[in-house]
Amino acid sequence: MEKQEILDKIKKNTVDFVTEEELLKKLSSKKSLKIKLGADPTAPDLHLGHAVVLEKLKDLNLINESHYWKARSYFQLKKYPQAIVSVENYLQTEPNGVFSLDLNCLLLDIYLLQEKRSEFLTVKQKLEKYSNYNDFEAYALYKEGLLYSLEEDFDKAIICMRTVVQKHPLSQYRVYADDLILEYNKKTPTVVKAQAPAEPAEVIQPENPKMSDTDIPNFANMEKGKPFLQYGLFSTKLAATNYQKQLSTRGVNTFVVIKIVSNKEHYAVIQGPFTSRESASAFLSNVKSNNISAFMLFP
Repeated sequence: MEKQEILDKIKKNTVDFVTEEELLKKLSSKKSLKIKLGADPTAPDLHLGHAVVLEKLKDLNLINESHYWKARSYFQLKKYPQAIVSVENYLQTEPNGVFSLDLNCLLLDIYLLQEKRSEFLTVKQKLEKYSNYNDFEAYALYKEGLLYSLEEDFDKAIICMRTVVQKHPLSQYRVYADDLILEYNKKTPTVVKAQAPAEPAEVIQPENPKMSDTDIPNFANMEKGKPFLQYGLFSTKLAATNYQKQLSTRGVNTFVVIKIVSNKEHYAVIQGPFTSRESASAFLSNVKSNNISAFMLFP
């Protein structure tokens, strides 16, 4: 609810108002507002006149913003049952309110910490119905992958992380997902070797460019106009090198380059350059069929 809507609701059916500027300032501070009533709502001597004030308290309760801040506070204090109640109080009144998506994501965090898969997936399904769910999808998928990893269901965890990588390559969670895919792959019992293609002439792997053992090339300096395949993006050189070695055991020849993402230096595991888009696309189909995440890109 916007501040002006809140203000109009408070001013409705009031005789005097002191002062509008002060209240707007308090509303802008995003702090929980405390309301005091100079009467006991449970007292036996209440009369019809008190109904006006009690009705105003009801109006103020519909503002509902206090439930949001209570839920956040309870979460920080690890009082998860109270946090869940505050979230439900807010969503019951404003299922599509300003804080609805944030609070549903807070529920995901709570159920992840409690390792409650059923409740987690129920909330995630509700999130998917929001029109702007795409803004939160990487977060929800990343958390779902973490939940499966806690249950040691690493196959499902990898699927979630790969979906983050493929659908949200620019998300901050994409880097985390790449690192976790590497970790989870080490815990899966089977390793699938890349199979020989039906038409090897179309999917021949390019030779890695010659480079020193110490200098890591920058992707921006790679051969222009030629297609490459990217298999992972990592925050550290060690993680990228480890994944490169893992891909090598599965028959995929790659190398590590520096890549700037969101003005930060990362380490990408790539392959190329391929001679044509068609040959890169053919090899990409081959590795994907073996459950290896990758996508095509150009410098």
